[in-house]
Amino acid sequence: MSASLRRIILAVFLPCLLGSSTLTTSALVPLDPGRPQPQQLAPNVASYRMNVRLDPATKTISGTQRMTYINPSSDTLNEIWLRLYLRAFRDSKTTWMREYGRWNDALPAEFVGDITLNSLTLAGGADLLASATLTDTLLRVPLPQPLLPAQSIELDMAWVSRLPRVFARTGYGGRDNTFFMVGQWYPKMAVYDRGRWDTEPWHANAEFFNDFGSYDVRITVPQGYLVAGAGVPAEAAANDDGTQTLHFSADDVTDFAFAASPDFLIRGVTIGSVDIALYYLPEHTAAADAYLAVAAEALQMYGT
Repeated sequence: MSASLRRIILAVFLPCLLGSSTLTTSALVPLDPGRPQPQQLAPNVASYRMNVRLDPATKTISGTQRMTYINPSSDTLNEIWLRLYLRAFRDSKTTWMREYGRWNDALPAEFVGDITLNSLTLAGGADLLASATLTDTLLRVPLPQPLLPAQSIELDMAWVSRLPRVFARTGYGGRDNTFFMVGQWYPKMAVYDRGRWDTEPWHANAEFFNDFGSYDVRITVPQGYLVAGAGVPAEAAANDDGTQTLHFSADDVTDFAFAASPDFLIRGVTIGSVDIALYYLPEHTAAADAYLAVAAEALQMYGT
């Protein structure tokens, strides 16, 4: 493992809700500004600057983002495709739900999730939403001007995501429903690869195929919440309305996810030049040392 991978955050989710103990890891760039910065490991094809707000009462995330996409191919693109993953949970008839097979009839209200794209425009320019076509978990967006090879385009979006009760690695749960595991949650670029767009809908037995890029994300949550995010934590600012805004950045990654809870505890260990931070709920205290030991062993093994 590169010495530039300075810090790892682990968020331990709820075994009682997921059916098994789960942890996620995200390797972060150096926190020490005096250390040499890592070289870029992958081309920034799809990058995002987001401002989002988690509302624990409504179980929603409202957000705006500017997405920068660079045509990575030698082809001229006349359209782009966006992924709206949470639409897979809108009812029991979606491709994902039919393959999952848990509900044949109506989906219970608490397990309904969705994402509504309220606006989609060229940065400072034309509306693109009116001409877009929505199918399953994908949105086809014709472009007013062709996107040439190596040319970039900037898109502005506003959306609202409704989280389901936690399953399939996203949603809410825990004591008083104040734990949030937020994945597959924002409008995301599909991949253009080997002459075509990846337009497969999200399948229940499929993993994710995404381009690399950078993320600059500001997350507003109630004061008192702790957030484990897939990026380097920067500043946190208190707001007059009883919320706080936390800032994360991440480079050379393919996605951004976060977990939030007012009950998180944090424990850490240092392995070589890498700090590992474990975010866990109080009921998992007895397992915290085991999680850290497994993370440390995995880091050393993969590093070797």
